[in-house]
Amino acid sequence: MTTAMFRVIHIHRLPTLGLTIAAVDILSGVVAPGARACGVVSGRPVEMLVRSVALEGGRTQVDRTGTLQIEWIGVAPLDAVEGAFFEVR
Repeated sequence: MTTAMFRVIHIHRLPTLGLTIAAVDILSGVVAPGARACGVVSGRPVEMLVRSVALEGGRTQVDRTGTLQIEWIGVAPLDAVEGAFFEVR
């Protein structure tokens, strides 16, 4: 059962911390820290762990955008992640 769905708008890697910052468009549900999100990027399954969530100045209630600090589980083709859809289960 899917509890949330979002689309990645933009990503920025933080190589020294091993994390990635992702600007997302939340399509449904609520994304919370600790959530695991799954998606398909370039025909390959990709999974991420959400470390933290920042809402865009309270605007999330209107336009449903947010910023996630994520950790990739396995290898992610970062050049193709932007525009991909992910589900939180």
